[in-house]
Amino acid sequence: MATTKETNKHWKKGYVSGSFDMFHIGHLNLLRRAKERCDYLVVGVLSDECIVRNKKKAPIISLEDRLEIVRACQYVDEVDVTTKELLNKVTAWHKYHFDAMFTGDDHKDDGWAWEEPELNKLGAELVFFPYTKNVSSTKLRGILKGDNGSQMKKVITYGTFDLFHDGHRRLLERAKAMGDYLIVGVTTEQYDVQRGKLNVVDSLMKRIDNVRSFGIADEVIIEEQEGQKIADIQKYGISVFTVGSDWKGKFDYLKEYCEVVYLERTKHVSSSKLRLMNHDIVKLGIVGTGRIAARTMDELKFVSGVNATAVYNPHQNSAEKFAQAFELDAYRESYEQFLENVDAVYIATPHDTHYDYTKRALVAKKHVLCEKPFVLKKVEAEELFDLAAAQKLVLMEAIKTAYAPGFLNMIAIIKSGKIGKIHDIEGAFTKLVAPGAKVREYDNAIGGSFTELASYPLLPIVKLLGYDYKQLSFKKFDDKNGVDIYAKAHFQFDSAIATVKTGIGVKSEGQLLISGTLGYVLVKSPWWLIKGFEVCYENPDDNESFSAPFPGYGMRFEVADFIRNISEPDMRNYKLSRGDSIAMADVMEKFLRERDS
Repeated sequence: MATTKETNKHWKKGYVSGSFDMFHIGHLNLLRRAKERCDYLVVGVLSDECIVRNKKKAPIISLEDRLEIVRACQYVDEVDVTTKELLNKVTAWHKYHFDAMFTGDDHKDDGWAWEEPELNKLGAELVFFPYTKNVSSTKLRGILKGDNGSQMKKVITYGTFDLFHDGHRRLLERAKAMGDYLIVGVTTEQYDVQRGKLNVVDSLMKRIDNVRSFGIADEVIIEEQEGQKIADIQKYGISVFTVGSDWKGKFDYLKEYCEVVYLERTKHVSSSKLRLMNHDIVKLGIVGTGRIAARTMDELKFVSGVNATAVYNPHQNSAEKFAQAFELDAYRESYEQFLENVDAVYIATPHDTHYDYTKRALVAKKHVLCEKPFVLKKVEAEELFDLAAAQKLVLMEAIKTAYAPGFLNMIAIIKSGKIGKIHDIEGAFTKLVAPGAKVREYDNAIGGSFTELASYPLLPIVKLLGYDYKQLSFKKFDDKNGVDIYAKAHFQFDSAIATVKTGIGVKSEGQLLISGTLGYVLVKSPWWLIKGFEVCYENPDDNESFSAPFPGYGMRFEVADFIRNISEPDMRNYKLSRGDSIAMADVMEKFLRERDS
């Protein structure tokens, strides 16, 4: 029968397991009492991962130092690392074959002894020693944090801290300088996925270790969920919450609880080797300063492995304003000089400039992510993809829907045969844009609803029906300057038809409908921001609904794929293929040719 309190009984082999963080008199008493009751004492020191899992915070003392401290104790005969598997006492017994396991009686009522009956069957006992009052690692942490009544100023910051680099170091240094005690919250993998943070390379423990080993943080905690920041600020008595200026305004709601400070981000993050699996920080240059470029900048903070460093725009005011807003280097005179200082470019300029900017970037051996429509001529698309292939560079068209989880799931389900053979696809994208002299959509050279919006409804057609259509015709209504304010494209395949509907001066329902011999798929408006879709059948009781995340503006998915393809050249996977982009450029060219004839 197990012993539930201190006893004079003596055993041959004893076992103790614990964190032993900030080693104190309570730890020493436990080990001394255990050794007094056995001939040979084995001590398991919890790994950092186990401590994070159990206590939701990282230890202050590293595992290596905790092992060395315990090993130096005269009462200990053997020291080992307690992994998550060895947290199970029965598993630990099978490794060490102890006769008694010792612990403090503070664990009596917290469910710690639920494995006691199984230990008894193995001939081992669970022994509780009196807990040393008025001392614990938790209390020591509290004293360090100023919870003993002092006026210590505490600062807290949070982040993923993936591929730990100079920007992270500088943030922590500046955060620590704002107070006496710095707490750093590191996000879990699950929370990163939930909030749309993509391409995280380092494991949680690796990221925690990187933060701790830098030596600035006084305490590292784990951020697991939305809304935790308020609870942490109150729990730890925080005076200042700080984070990088790329989140400016996002956390103003915390001003009710403490001071909120946004720190200027560090430019020119080092691209030297500070990665796992040979990952570099990709230095990204932004070409263009319009609405889409600004939205993409907001999305970049959710993608690991990339850092926007520079912007190019031939117009001085635009370049400098954008650079100031997002803390970039501005280039306005020399595109080639701009290219020399980046690894890759994101092109978000008017349609008719895409070909020139893309070609010059590829010639300079830079990877390219170019906004839709990629180019407006088939031969230009073919030339650019050939050039990228010859240079072994990544070239991708930025149609955010093509990279979204919901769209990819929908395509996979339809290709599995769930709605039978497809005979019709109808896709629409319309928005009302007031005419104006400086509005891109009404530019009589490249403007109009079709070039502006058709890339989206063309996407499911090329993905599901391919490029081998037999007939293609267009119908449209024009504005007084000749720009199409409403247009339709009709495709005829061997056994299917498809319709693309676009508008900037006429509003219509923006849904996607894909009809098959067994059922249909409906994606409700706005379908291009696909968060879910329905698979519908003859019997409504058989209908199915599917959902998937589409956080923010959605550009983070295409950027994440772009960076992944750059970082892992042997595993490049183009969700929007060369053939897809060339086929859509061909349709754009045919529309413009007919419009201008």
